Amino acid sequence: MYFKKWQKKLLLSGRDNSKFCPGSDCCLIVHNVVFATLNHDMNPDRRQICIPKSIELGKNVWIGSNSTILSEVKIGHNAIVAAGAVVHKDVEANSIVGGVPAKFIKWIV
Repeated sequence: MYFKKWQKKLLLSGRDNSKFCPGSDCCLIVHNVVFATLNHDMNPDRRQICIPKSIELGKNVWIGSNSTILSEVKIGHNAIVAAGAVVHKDVEANSIVGGVPAKFIKWIV
């Protein structure tokens, strides 16, 4: 998995080899996190083809251990994803989400 800085966010794409931690914009990603940037076509005739899609991480995001972030998700600045969460929708900045599927828990103040 590779990361690149993109408009003050981190973009995970699987096709790039830039730095993950650009200066003070670092994200805290704990062990055993899955960034699911690849998927397959639903059509059985094309199912063997991998389809890459991106995931965006804002600045200072904290992803808890054993979490799964699905493709096309945007996680806002300073957000926290609780351990074991499965994130399938965008996460707002300064919020905490958790659960399966991940749901809003509270705002960071």
